[in-house]
Amino acid sequence: MPLRLLKRFHGGRRTPAFLRLSACMCFFTCFRVNPPSFCGAWSKPGWRQWVMQDAKRCQTTEMTRLERIALLIDGDHVRYAQPVIDSLRDMGCIVLSRLYTTNAQGNITAEACKFNITPIVIASDDAKEITDLQLTWDMAMLCMNKTLAARVMGPAAKDVTAIAVATSDYNYFTVFEQLQTIQSLGMWTPKVFFVKPWLEVRHREQRLLEQLSALNVVLVPYNTTQASQKQPNFCIIMENGASKVHERGHLQVDMEGARVSLGQVQKAVAQLKELGYCSHTDETRVPREAAARFLYVNRIGPVVIYPQFFEVQVVLAFESSPERTWIPDPGDLVYIHPVKGTASRERSTATSTTNHGVLPFILHDSPRLVEDVLTRLGYLLPSGRDVEVAIDLFCDRNLKYLKMQGMQPSTSGAFSAEHRKAILHAALKSPRGLQYWRVAAGVIRDKA
Repeated sequence: MPLRLLKRFHGGRRTPAFLRLSACMCFFTCFRVNPPSFCGAWSKPGWRQWVMQDAKRCQTTEMTRLERIALLIDGDHVRYAQPVIDSLRDMGCIVLSRLYTTNAQGNITAEACKFNITPIVIASDDAKEITDLQLTWDMAMLCMNKTLAARVMGPAAKDVTAIAVATSDYNYFTVFEQLQTIQSLGMWTPKVFFVKPWLEVRHREQRLLEQLSALNVVLVPYNTTQASQKQPNFCIIMENGASKVHERGHLQVDMEGARVSLGQVQKAVAQLKELGYCSHTDETRVPREAAARFLYVNRIGPVVIYPQFFEVQVVLAFESSPERTWIPDPGDLVYIHPVKGTASRERSTATSTTNHGVLPFILHDSPRLVEDVLTRLGYLLPSGRDVEVAIDLFCDRNLKYLKMQGMQPSTSGAFSAEHRKAILHAALKSPRGLQYWRVAAGVIRDKA
């Protein structure tokens, strides 16, 4: 085999296999080895297998440069595994995949078997936090002790060079910061991919890229369905404290083309804090409830609740009228964002212009605030259901959101009805919460 053909066989590169084979050719030429002897050696299985495996290794050099990924899926936030896996194809090879969920019968759990994903089903009253803790613990093992990770997750854990976290939760930013601290100490950590639905990042993609880049994390957006790149066919618009569902073309605004930078958002959040509308510590996003109350009080509207355009509206309001004297938060407004479950937080209860439940609204604080909210969310019926029963039902369905605000309402009778009502009243007005509240079971359409 002439050297020029041998070099061509190896892609024109002086790879280790090329050098070894060329050395063999020189040996046969210089020492006049009988060609039939070489052909005989080539015919032996061991020799032929060694040469062909080496050549194949050279042809796949580009593939070996890609990452060997451990995919960790937050099943409480991710509904389908297929788009997540597809989004990582260009990043490397998935050698380990685990699904953390509290629902053994969900779509994502059923899909786990199809893609050979190990389901980690966790049963707990405080399931959301336990799921996040388990995922974070496995991340720590993959980063700090691969031997232990291999014992728990399988031998593939030893070969992991990157971790992909698929979730809609931003709480993992704290974990990413800890990994950056470990890197600053000179210790090796795997590369990290943050996998999120494209619909959730489309308006803040540039800001997320800036944040994640500072943490050495790569953002990987994915499409939840084949139609995800299309614009939603409806929008939720709030005007004068009440919301309605409209066709997408109702507002002549390019909601998809509008973009704001991280610096613009941080400046807007700082102004909202000065005016009393915002008290949270995350300066990378404008809270929906703060934006709704600010735009409502200052008569800027209508407010686009869904898709997530309200953030752009707040930034544009401050930048277009820098000399305007803004009205501060009066302190008596309560924004309520009804949802059917954790998967419907962005679009509230709407799935189309004709199928929706109770939509977001703003109420003024009053002694009957609890009763008004329970009535609108379907817990307190005109037929005369007892208020205490309605409060118990509301707390049962919204226990997770109440705990997120530090509330621990008791339905066991240890506290009086007035005490539970006072706790609920404080939760509805709490500046700490996002005001996501689940509607009563069976509430499908808007009764207004």
